[in-house]
Amino acid sequence: MAYKEEKDPLIGKGKRHRNAALSKTGLDNSKVLIKPEPYSTYDETERQIAKMLTENTGTHVLDSGGAFGRKWQENQGRDFITEPVLKVKSGNESDDNDPELIFSYNVFHYLSNFVILSFEAKKLQKMFFRHFSHRSKDDRMVDVISRFTGMFTKCGGCDSVNTYNYNNLISQNLRYVIFDVTEKGRTKNYIIIEIHGGADIRMGYTAPQIFEIPDLAGFNKAQSELSCSCNKCHMMWNSEDCGDSWTYVGNKGGEEIKFAGLDECKIPTEFSAKKEKGEIVHKKCGGQLSFWVMEDY
Repeated sequence: MAYKEEKDPLIGKGKRHRNAALSKTGLDNSKVLIKPEPYSTYDETERQIAKMLTENTGTHVLDSGGAFGRKWQENQGRDFITEPVLKVKSGNESDDNDPELIFSYNVFHYLSNFVILSFEAKKLQKMFFRHFSHRSKDDRMVDVISRFTGMFTKCGGCDSVNTYNYNNLISQNLRYVIFDVTEKGRTKNYIIIEIHGGADIRMGYTAPQIFEIPDLAGFNKAQSELSCSCNKCHMMWNSEDCGDSWTYVGNKGGEEIKFAGLDECKIPTEFSAKKEKGEIVHKKCGGQLSFWVMEDY
């Protein structure tokens, strides 16, 4: 007798059909775990950002880094919301006294801190899709975006920004246009953004997504501003250039200790690294330094 292969009753079935099939097979469906939707615990804005960060932006002949060196590939499976907001590491592995500190503001946290997927932003997104559908075959995405944003501005189009072209803290490159819309006498700021998920900066951007920006000044400022404090002498510094230079701003409690020439300092003049402990310390007093970025609007 010829062998007849039986079809697996669980393949291609939803949760309701799956449980029914399990009951017919006599399996205990209470012990079968249904895989939850990715990022189901995130809010709507966070889910959209995570979706963009894991979007397959394809491959290109200009890419480097091997078969799996693209950002969208590296981002698969990450639980972004549990990751540190700021990473600090020493770029100079040979000298603790010259740490050459490198700061990285997690792009997921940066965006989720300063943009929201508001009702108005979703309406604009639908408008953009309709506008995009009427593009010509020779149109570049930057041209389509420029014409769309020009519908809302007197200048006839807004400048496109690529974070690759200037010093900033963001951990992954962004290309975006900021524009404003006035409705019923009220003006709001919006951003149409593409996240670079490829290897070569010229290619590999996500589909454009529109968000509202409640605090445009904070959005811009957070790209380069850092703060630092010492847990021993309580001194505090601010940096407005991604940590290249620091300005003393006071102390955060306890007895303030002043040192000569400390009003302004440049790394590594006042900081050093303790690699065995993963710490950055204040040379003058030996206290541990903590760093943070702007997170609120």
